[in-house]
Amino acid sequence: MTVMPTTKQQRRLFCCLQEGVFVNLYQLRSLHLSNNRITSVEPRALDISARIPSLTYIDLSENRLTELEPWPFIRAQYRPIKNTFNLANNHIRKFTNTLQWTLNCTSTSLSWTSSLHLDLSSNSIEHISDIFNGWNIDGTTSSYCCY
Repeated sequence: MTVMPTTKQQRRLFCCLQEGVFVNLYQLRSLHLSNNRITSVEPRALDISARIPSLTYIDLSENRLTELEPWPFIRAQYRPIKNTFNLANNHIRKFTNTLQWTLNCTSTSLSWTSSLHLDLSSNSIEHISDIFNGWNIDGTTSSYCCY
């Protein structure tokens, strides 16, 4: 099967991203799903278990997301090249972690974080600590080492 390296769908057709929707799309590098009606992204839909290793750009801006799993960090941690995730202009206010992912900033090599660009602008985030608490990021001795 031939797979296009970029998938662009901006016609308001999607309402959620389910696990398995992108499995084995090995050549997919860029995913543009802005301006849809996406309200949820299942925990494993975009993480490393989806087997989409070339995917480094995901645009989910201008949707209806209210929660976010740590899949951007998980992807970047296991694929430490330039990763860009645009989640701007949603309604994100809650950071969930059903996968129980943990990052200890004091004991882990964090060189991969320099290649991560995560745009959460124009969301409903009240405080940066919501991200740390929701995603089990321990940055107590290294102030905000992950940003």
